[in-house]
Amino acid sequence: MNQHSTDSTPLEHSEHDMTPDIPEWITVALAAKITGKAPRTIYRWIDRDLLATREDTQGRLLVLSKSVGRVALDQKRGRPKGIPTRRR
Repeated sequence: MNQHSTDSTPLEHSEHDMTPDIPEWITVALAAKITGKAPRTIYRWIDRDLLATREDTQGRLLVLSKSVGRVALDQKRGRPKGIPTRRR
């Protein structure tokens, strides 16, 4: 019989919706996992000032989880709108 580890606490649901409660600030690795994107994509979004960031007490870069969800929904595959291709 398989036993599940009880080391982690279960995800709680917000009073306002039925989605799992995600911390307000998350690591780049977790943001990538949640969105299904590569960590490099998350860093590109940070470089483009699309995500709010801060450092934790250990110096790790954290991103605002709400901004990750918003940007992930807004982004489409391929070239962003308004950026023309360069023809030679």
